[in-house]
Amino acid sequence: MCKNMALSERAMALKTDLQAVLADKRELEAIEQEWRDLLLFEDVLDELSDGELPMVSELFHERQALRKQLAIHQLKNWAVLQHFTGTGLQRRLLRLRYIRGLPWTAIFETLDFSKQHVMREHNKALESLAKRR
Repeated sequence: MCKNMALSERAMALKTDLQAVLADKRELEAIEQEWRDLLLFEDVLDELSDGELPMVSELFHERQALRKQLAIHQLKNWAVLQHFTGTGLQRRLLRLRYIRGLPWTAIFETLDFSKQHVMREHNKALESLAKRR
């Protein structure tokens, strides 16, 4: 019986490790896609007229400002989650959603749980956070 429990615990640890590797792979794919988008953006810039460049520059600076705001927001979320006492699944779910900013479909795949279960755990986690404030 003890051997089976140890094997089961090892299998769960391997599953968790595999999920982390898959999450890293998806993150790498997203970075690669961002790189391809950047190359495409450079091609578009080459085709712009001089009058259109200031508008593109302004949009670029607005995007940078939004990214900074997002980073600040993620740091605040991280600080809140450091003291969160929910289950391991709830902590991971909140990190994936509010720190890494993954869409729900990616979270369902990463956690390998049904949409209903993930949403139920998400609601429980948010209720727990609301009680702490």
